[in-house]
Formats: sequence, structure tokens, C-alpha cells
Amino acid sequence: MNSLDILFKEEIQIGKMALADYIKAGLYSVNEAIFERLDFENDAAFLDPLLIAYLSSGCPSHTTLEQILCAYFTEKQGYFEVISDADGTVYVPQVGYFYTEYPNQKLLLEYDGETYQLKNISYGFLPCLTVLDGKMEIYRHKNPLLNSFYQANDNRQILDIEVTQTTHHHIQSIASALEILKTHLPNLYEEITLTNRLLSVFFNPQVNCFANIGATGCAFLSAIPTNETIFFIEELIHQCSHNTFNIMLFNRFNYFKIDVEQTQLGNVIGLQGEERSIFSAFHGLYTVAKRYEAFYELYKADIFFGIQKHEFLGRFADLKKRFRTGLELLPLEDVYTNRGKEIYQLLDTLCAHCIKKIQHLEGVFDLSNQPSEFSYAHFLQINPFEKFMVKGGV
Repeated sequence: MNSLDILFKEEIQIGKMALADYIKAGLYSVNEAIFERLDFENDAAFLDPLLIAYLSSGCPSHTTLEQILCAYFTEKQGYFEVISDADGTVYVPQVGYFYTEYPNQKLLLEYDGETYQLKNISYGFLPCLTVLDGKMEIYRHKNPLLNSFYQANDNRQILDIEVTQTTHHHIQSIASALEILKTHLPNLYEEITLTNRLLSVFFNPQVNCFANIGATGCAFLSAIPTNETIFFIEELIHQCSHNTFNIMLFNRFNYFKIDVEQTQLGNVIGLQGEERSIFSAFHGLYTVAKRYEAFYELYKADIFFGIQKHEFLGRFADLKKRFRTGLELLPLEDVYTNRGKEIYQLLDTLCAHCIKKIQHLEGVFDLSNQPSEFSYAHFLQINPFEKFMVKGGV
């Protein structure tokens, strides 16, 4: 069986072009003058996650379109109006961070043909933080355009998060995780870099890792100080795959006969307490399948040792509880088009096959104290690393 990365490659490309066309139309309707300053054929400009966030948030006043898009303009020389955030920082995509003593202020940014400079004030500057030869950017600081996406797990309340120190603390682990994906899962790596451009790595344990269609192309990773490479491998696959699937399924009618975003799974299958939409549950199946496929390849490669192998196997074993959580009870003919049904059955079959291949992990670990998202700290409490090593690993 070909990997999912290969099977869906054409559909992902088609979805990406469709999303770019949708954003082009949205930008044109909001600001025709800005639209005319961009290269219509350069989809990268229209797929910048901050532009998507700006449009999906109703064009908020705390930033400007010039600030988001000036680096993409066909004619860059001149002045651009920008707005600093609450800390006095001005972030310009593709350029970097200007640090000022003027919070929430309108300022002028000038491009003289070689460099960008703020006019008439003193400031510090740092370029964008990128990894993998510039293919992916990691935010150095939180951005006001994304603030509304950081919501509490239990009640969706918008919460404050910390980015700067968290990113600095984890940058080496993130880079290591990405290099492992690039080396051992090149097709998945290519897919991730095709559909994901930005990472927001933040601290607030009340907010889980997530992706949001309102900032498509940005993966949000909620990290605690003890998270290391294995955590980032899983969550990069998990959250980046959400962005990929949102892009792939952009033309919903190609895959579904009903409005799966507004239809609750529990209402269709008669399961009280199941509050996910069918679309959310379908996303869950896709990201579980992507992790199963990737984890099995990494398992065969046998590249992890000691504490890393302990965590990796724990996460691998924990995936099973995320499979067949209700989608299998849906009347397929009523919900999916033929292509949608094919995709569902492919994902379901892939997961089932992977579970059979790792049956020897069944019962090896005690996963009874795991919260909804895998916690290695919880895992260690009842699966001591020393006991694992005495047994010689798995």
C-alpha cells in the first residue's frame, strides 16, 4: 500500500490552490488596492497564515494589511503603516521583529531597496526564526492576530500564553524532531512543508496543542518544560496533519453529502456526551492514521534508545484508544460521497493493520492514568523507566 502522503498528494495540491483562490477573492473584496500590489500568481503571499487569520477574524484594527503583506509586494520601495503590539514589538512576515518602546502605536516602516527600517525612532531587530533551510518559521513571540485561538480545553475561554521563553527552551528539540522526519519520513516531511509554514510553540497547560482553520498553515504546540524530541515528533505529525487535511478537504462537497461541520456525531449515532462534529471526528481519524503510519516506520527504523524509546513506545501504544471512537457507526452512504467513503475506509483499514502489526505491545504498558492527551509524566508514574530497562526494552 502506498503511503497516505503519496495517495493524497494530488488532492492536497488541488485543495491548496482552491484555498489560495478563496483568500484572493476575500482580500480583493476587503482591499482592492492592497490586492493589486501583489503578484496574483504567487500563492505564498495569499497563504500566509497571518493573512488568513486577519481575514477570518474580521479584519481587526490592531494590525494592518501592509504590515502582513509588504514583503510580498511586487514593488516594495516606500513607506508602510505598521502597528506595534502591547509590548512594543512590530512583527513583519518574511522580515522579522522590530523592538520599540512604543506599545500599540502606529509607526512607519520604510523599505529602501535593501533593508526595512522604522522611521524616526530607535529600535532593536531580530530576523524571523526559521528551521529546515527556511522552509518553516517558528514565532519568536506571541502575535495579537492569533490571541483568540488560544482557548481553554474545558470551556473555550481565551487564555494568555507565553511564547518567547518557551520557544527558546524547546528550539533544539523541535529542530531535532524535524530532522528525524526529514531523514526517515521524507514523503511526510514534504507534505508538512507543503501545507505548514509556521509553528507557534507556547506555554499554558490549560490549552492543548491544536490547529485552527482560521489560521491554516500554522501549527500550535502547547509545550511544558519537560517535553523533548519525541513529544515534538508526535505533535508535529498530529497538528501539521490537521492543516493538511483542512487544505485537502477544502472543497467539502467532493467528500461529503451533508454539512459535517454542523452535524454532531453523537446526534447521528445516538451517543450522549459525544459533542464532536462529524468533521472533527473525521479529522481525528486522519491524524491518528498519519501517526500510526509514521510511528510504524520509525519503529522499524529502530532509531530511539533509552528514555526516548520508552516514551516513543508509550505514545505508540496509547494511539489505540483514539481509533474507532464513533465514526464506524455512521451510515456511510448518507454521509460520504464515493471519494469520501474511499478515504474513510482507507484510513480505517490502515489503522487496523498497524494495530495488528504491533499486537506485541498490547498490555506491555499500563495506560490507565493517561489524560485525554498523552502525558509522559503520567506514563512514568506507573511505567518506571528502570523496569523497562531491566526487561531490555520492547
